[in-house]
Amino acid sequence: MALDILPYCPKPGYTVKNEPRRKVNKFGDGYEQRMVDGLNPLLRKYSLTFKVQHKSAVDFDRFLRNKGGVTAFLFREKANDNQLIKVVCPEWSKTVGKTHTEFSCSFEEVV
Repeated sequence: MALDILPYCPKPGYTVKNEPRRKVNKFGDGYEQRMVDGLNPLLRKYSLTFKVQHKSAVDFDRFLRNKGGVTAFLFREKANDNQLIKVVCPEWSKTVGKTHTEFSCSFEEVV
């Protein structure tokens, strides 16, 4: 089954958090042994803001609600050569202005 592509572009200046998953064994003499945890240890987290017109805000919100924070979709990352990244959106909020609605979203990369 093909994944849906999010048809909106985020505002510039979004944040990408990289935190490699790893295991650390600590020994009594201060020595630590570190190793990679799992096959895909570096999955990114994105903090994004989308500014959309009011007439598109309903569709944007519906897209995220239909995914329910568990169904993955594709997001086009502009800073990485327009690469499509498979993500889920576990949380988002919206701020309604006079002409536009701003959505603040957290995306988590998945495999």
